[in-house]
Amino acid sequence: MARPAEFDRNEVLDIAMEVFWHHGYCDTSISMLVQATGLKPGSLYGAFGSKHALFLEALDLYARRRLHWIHDILASATRPLDAIGEMLRSLRQKLGSAPRGRGGMLTKTQVTIGAHDEAIRDCICHYVDQIQQLFEQTLERARQCGDLPQSSCPRSLALLISNSIEGLWVMNSRQVAPEVYDSILLQLQRAIAPDYAWPALDAA
Repeated sequence: MARPAEFDRNEVLDIAMEVFWHHGYCDTSISMLVQATGLKPGSLYGAFGSKHALFLEALDLYARRRLHWIHDILASATRPLDAIGEMLRSLRQKLGSAPRGRGGMLTKTQVTIGAHDEAIRDCICHYVDQIQQLFEQTLERARQCGDLPQSSCPRSLALLISNSIEGLWVMNSRQVAPEVYDSILLQLQRAIAPDYAWPALDAA
């Protein structure tokens, strides 16, 4: 039975995001999107304009969700470093439960086509900058409350965290052993604040 002309645009966008995330932009065909969404090609083009425009919206949706996830976790704890520790624990859960070889959509896109597509690169940079700012603000609060030494550089530590996370998602696409994530995250905690009593990565 054909789908009615009226459809939930957000639902279709969510489905398209999953298809792009799994297959990547270049390997996702219109026929794959048609099959996944149940829409005809004309309806997809009418709603989103082009495959490229649809991908940009899907990438933006993924990035906004990731930004909100990090923001909510960093705002959830009284002590700033506890918030970062909780974010790393939540990240460890996501890495462990992600479909094998999937990786992160932002990271996968940046590595494959980000350097060759200005609009996609701008979208990625916009959200990566915001994520780094969240970490920097949290680390600055940690310095102000004495959990980080005054000599520490919140901006440099924020870049370390952000780039470490991206590296972990690249590793996730290679299907590494779970204990590798634990080792890297523990080293990251020590690099941020070696003497801090970090919450356990496997805490309930």
